[in-house]
Amino acid sequence: MVGGEEKYVLYLHPYQVTDLRVDATTAGNWFDIQKAGIQGGQISKNPIYTGALGEYNGVVLRSAFDIPLATNSTTGVAVASTRRAILLGAQAAVIGFAMDTDENTFDWVEELFDYERELGVSAQAMFGIKKTQFGSVDFGVVAIDSYAAAHA
Repeated sequence: MVGGEEKYVLYLHPYQVTDLRVDATTAGNWFDIQKAGIQGGQISKNPIYTGALGEYNGVVLRSAFDIPLATNSTTGVAVASTRRAILLGAQAAVIGFAMDTDENTFDWVEELFDYERELGVSAQAMFGIKKTQFGSVDFGVVAIDSYAAAHA
């Protein structure tokens, strides 16, 4: 939920992002969508300013280098010219913290370096994040395979 609205997150490989951006000829392409949002006054709240690529129909698009290759559905072999984007919904992941948590579970340390001109901060906690599964079936996650080759 962001500002009271339900949102999803889609992680795309940079090759897939480039494919979105280079299509300048098709009506309703990525460029047209972003241009219309900015012309409609969606400037300060535009997801582009938060590090996201943008938003489309309630889906926040983000780029990530560690998107895996898609696999051939017949052979199960990874295909070099494809990528598997990941769409995340509510409860797509869970987080767990170490047992016997108390105020000392999280450590926060601040130190000054270089003759007190540089501040270093360390935050520490013992936790784990895992994709949600029920009965060995993924929950809240959709894989989107697409052609995505390197661009020259």
